[in-house]
Amino acid sequence: MHRAGLCIALLAFALALATPAAALASGAPSVRVYRVAQSLTLDEGQSGEFTLACRAGDVVTDGTWRVESVDSNRQIDDESFDLVSGVDVLQAEAFSRQAYRFAVRNNAEGDAALQLAVSCLRGSVGDRKVVVRERREVTAKLAAGTASTLPAVACPAGTVAIASGLRIEGGGAGRLLGRMPALPGLERSTLTVLGLDDVTVVASARCLHRETSGHGGRRFSLRLAFRAGDAHVEAGHAASFTVGCRARESAIAGGFTLSAAWYIGQTTTRRQRAFRVQATADGAGSARLGLLCLGEQAATSRR
Repeated sequence: MHRAGLCIALLAFALALATPAAALASGAPSVRVYRVAQSLTLDEGQSGEFTLACRAGDVVTDGTWRVESVDSNRQIDDESFDLVSGVDVLQAEAFSRQAYRFAVRNNAEGDAALQLAVSCLRGSVGDRKVVVRERREVTAKLAAGTASTLPAVACPAGTVAIASGLRIEGGGAGRLLGRMPALPGLERSTLTVLGLDDVTVVASARCLHRETSGHGGRRFSLRLAFRAGDAHVEAGHAASFTVGCRARESAIAGGFTLSAAWYIGQTTTRRQRAFRVQATADGAGSARLGLLCLGEQAATSRR
């Protein structure tokens, strides 16, 4: 399979979400972001559930996976599997404030290698607490062969949707075609899924307050921006596209929407994500890829 490493420009748009009254102050507290990752190998036909967690008291902002390789032999397997069809991701959701649960299945008659990761936000900014609401869900039934954008998971004003989640119920499988925040406010998160069988899809998200808890009339504001760009893939080919936040920003969640293409996964670092996409055999594919970026210093806000 042909693979290419490409970089795309990300300055297509940026939406700053700090409150107008907030202003950066000298000595403003730092906002800490880190990742936790796990590499795993599934034996032929194996399914498994895996949990990745942030440190106690911290907040999980995203959960990602990437299919690295699938051992498939056209002469032995009942059908030929590739990076798209070889692995089904049946669950990837934040079941708690600090942890994701992944459920994956290897379809091939050989090993499948994956990498799982979560992005984590430290639960305090200076002496103030990061505020996150409980998980919200929407549910939709999909018929086999049907692709649909589910109703958005909506958060209230003053918050941003994070920790986008997917769960497929009913014993079948589906493929994620997109997960994207809704502009301009980023209070909503949407999933697009193709049902490979008749399934029920549960989409979820949590709501991150743009301001920390307060004390003595003072809060800290999180400086958030969404940055995105477009990419194109040749028919039948797979390619990686690197998306980055700006200097003094950290990536806390990734978003994408695909057309005539399949999602293979993404790899996370502090400021960047490497998205991997494979176009269908019928024609060239396209993708809109983006990152929710968080400033490494908070702003101060007084009330």
